[in-house]
Amino acid sequence: MASQKHSKKAGSLKDLFTKTPAKGMAQSGARETECRDVAGPVPAESDGAPLTRAEDFSTLKQEIGADIKDLKREVIDLGQRVDAVEQTYNTQEEDLDCHRRELLTLQDKNQDLQYQIEDLENRSCLSNIRIKVVPAQVVAGSLEDFVVRLLRYVAPALKEQDIVLDRTHRAGRPTRSLGQAQDILTCLHYYKQREVIMAAVRDTTSIEFEGHRVGMYQDLSMITLQRRRLLQPVTDLLREEGIRYKWGHPFRLLFTWQNELRRIRTLEEAQRLEGMPQNLEDRA
Repeated sequence: MASQKHSKKAGSLKDLFTKTPAKGMAQSGARETECRDVAGPVPAESDGAPLTRAEDFSTLKQEIGADIKDLKREVIDLGQRVDAVEQTYNTQEEDLDCHRRELLTLQDKNQDLQYQIEDLENRSCLSNIRIKVVPAQVVAGSLEDFVVRLLRYVAPALKEQDIVLDRTHRAGRPTRSLGQAQDILTCLHYYKQREVIMAAVRDTTSIEFEGHRVGMYQDLSMITLQRRRLLQPVTDLLREEGIRYKWGHPFRLLFTWQNELRRIRTLEEAQRLEGMPQNLEDRA
């Protein structure tokens, strides 16, 4: 019995030293094969000179350094171009401001020239009187005789020989019918007589003469008449307040407001006055 047990133990030890290492060697070989598959092939030696990782890193560093230098040059070039664009923009902005100021100056000068031309046109008509509105059928005889009778009726102090007319004609195109109303323009030779006549009709809007209602006004340019119509809300307010006003040359409206002499040309200038109503447009 003892010999059988001893032979079994010997057999187990033999199996331990013969079979187990073979199995372990097989497993180790399998693991090494797996590691090779994952890590890839091992670089082979060439002419007995092995490839080192230091050389690979040096080559990669040189390539990256060259790329960085190129990028730096591009960034510097881009920065210079941006600086040039900013300088050009600043120069153009300054030029634009200069042109804007010059444009405003030219607009002011142009407006002043328009006022001066308008004033010259009005001054050339200072001796004229515009008679509104006389139908063509009213004047049966000479147009000049009708005007002389009207002027003597308005200013009885003037004698007939004092009224000297340089010209008298109807304004605008000839009328197609005798009943159509049309203005009459007359030019007095003596400015003093013209002032006497205009002073007599200054506070009247219409005159009853020979059965017809007519009006007498200063002969003004169309631009001046348009400007006066735009300032009508101001003149209406001044009349309501009992404030006297007059028209100046070149064109402006003169009146006293809050104990100060005011000169305005537009409705906006009137609204900027202290105490002036801001709803003047609603009065138009």
